[in-house]
Amino acid sequence: MLSVGVGAQEVKSAEQNGLERSEVVTVYFRQNSSVIDRDYMSNGEHLDRLVEVLKDYLLDDAKVEGKVKVHASASPEGTNQINTRLVNARAKAIANWISKQVHTGIGYEIDFKGIDWSLLLSLVEQREDVPYREEVLDIIKNTPENVKVNGVVVNQRQKKIEALHNGEAYRWLLANLYPELRYASVDTYVMYACELTITTQSPVRYPAEGGEGVITFQKNVADKVAPLTHCDAEWITDIKSSATEVTYKVQPNEVAEERTSVITLDIYDKHEEVVVEQDAATPALFFVGEPLVKVPAEGGSATVAYTTNVPNNKNIPVVGSEVEWIPGVVANDETISFNVGPNKSIHPRSTVVKVECFGQTQELTVEQEGVEPRVTITSESPMSVPADGGLGVITYECSAVDAGETVATSDAEWIENVEVGEDGVVKFVAKPNRSGEERQAVISVASGGNATEVVVKQLPKECTSTLHMSLSTNALYDLALIPNIGAEIYLGYNLSLDANWHYAWWKNDSKAWYWRTYGGDASLRWWFGKQAKQKPLTGHHVGLYGQMITYDFELGGKGILAERWSWAAGVEYGYSLPLAYRLNLDFTLGVGYHSGEFYEYLPIDGHYVWQATKRRQYIGPTKCEISLVWLIGCDNYNREKGGAR
Repeated sequence: MLSVGVGAQEVKSAEQNGLERSEVVTVYFRQNSSVIDRDYMSNGEHLDRLVEVLKDYLLDDAKVEGKVKVHASASPEGTNQINTRLVNARAKAIANWISKQVHTGIGYEIDFKGIDWSLLLSLVEQREDVPYREEVLDIIKNTPENVKVNGVVVNQRQKKIEALHNGEAYRWLLANLYPELRYASVDTYVMYACELTITTQSPVRYPAEGGEGVITFQKNVADKVAPLTHCDAEWITDIKSSATEVTYKVQPNEVAEERTSVITLDIYDKHEEVVVEQDAATPALFFVGEPLVKVPAEGGSATVAYTTNVPNNKNIPVVGSEVEWIPGVVANDETISFNVGPNKSIHPRSTVVKVECFGQTQELTVEQEGVEPRVTITSESPMSVPADGGLGVITYECSAVDAGETVATSDAEWIENVEVGEDGVVKFVAKPNRSGEERQAVISVASGGNATEVVVKQLPKECTSTLHMSLSTNALYDLALIPNIGAEIYLGYNLSLDANWHYAWWKNDSKAWYWRTYGGDASLRWWFGKQAKQKPLTGHHVGLYGQMITYDFELGGKGILAERWSWAAGVEYGYSLPLAYRLNLDFTLGVGYHSGEFYEYLPIDGHYVWQATKRRQYIGPTKCEISLVWLIGCDNYNREKGGAR
């Protein structure tokens, strides 16, 4: 192994002087031999390189002092006496060979390294194919190398390796790794007296635009050592050094003032300087940020900051605007301020404000957004109209003068004749409110695709009547082709009086077909339950009823005729279900006692021939209704079924 170090007038490390030279040259020996064999392993190539390095470094004209230290090692399979002799012989063989090849008066040191167990440990750790690798590593790390047995020094570590698994691991190490332990290495140390002379003229001057520069120098040593460079100025960048020159870049000077800095070179414990100067930039004004001001449609004030490249500047720029929507511009030593009037158009607009300073003109662009078409209601919202209806007026304003046609619509049928005038007025007509509740509608006023809404509320028709009544028809009678009508009036205290009448007179004498009946019933009802408390004539009811009917039914065969009234009386239960705003569906079933006399007859030869007189007495259902009910009264309607109308 060959390592070369260089220094200045006194012995220092390569790191202290910024110089570093190192190479590894290894010469290997055959087993039990100290003869240098160029043909063994890679010795020929290594020996030639060793001669080149020694002649290049040790015979250099700038060399002050040099010496060579030789290290030698042996593989551990021999005895201590044999290994010691081999190591000494190998070290001396390398020293003698160097003396013959390089005729110089350098000194030599010979170090008898013995067995390089550290190298063997590293080699075993690097190879995965070592037999019983972990056991071999344990022996090398934890077994003492030499111990005395009966007064004789024995290599205990090697003995354990030889005995491991009948010598299988030892034989592999002997063939594959031990040859690398039979070596000699050379450690060469050289000190130099080095000098550097800068050939670039100092100071170096550059224009304000900057540029690239080169510092050239000469050295009395033909080495590859590059000087360490340093510069405190941020405007000198990309400094790169090599063994022959230093290159750098000078950035543009944006300040209207000259500047100077120094590039230093450190090498061989010496400090050299090159002065760099740069011209001042042309005086100028710069906006802080983009020279563009964006203003919303409603306008407002704007401030733009600026700076100059002139130190301690006292010049105030001259500014002005040529458009009426920017009425005035004011400048001080840091900012430019102005006001922007509102834009009444849907189209954006822009202008350029000119700023003059140091004999130069800068342009500041001002852009203003177009106004969004927006309708603003200026009249009361929500607004109220009386129950009797009439004309209503809505006033509005539009933010844009060129937004287009204004349109007004309503979502309610009781709002009619909605018209938009040219003077910011919307007119409409409200129909009278016939219901007992307040109602409301929405009128939408739109312009340019933007709309706003006005809520219109109409008061309910004032109700001064306490009348709650209804008219009804029994759908079961209707299905039987028996016209009927009923009426019910609320008496108060959850009581009502109900009366019904039916009448049908269908006949066809030629076919002996009769369908005739008339009569009616009346009942006193009591309403109960949650719905009955909320509104009369709705929900559950029970009552007492009475009936009177007469009838004549004959459909081509035996007929029955009740010329006298049949009657019935009993109790009833029903439920009145809300269907619509003023409609209910009432289900009623009555159970009681029925009594009446009737005749049975037959149609014979165009005559009705009496057959028998009978009397019917019956207890059971005598009344069944499924009635459609129409509620009457200004406050008599189902609020949950549509509210006011």
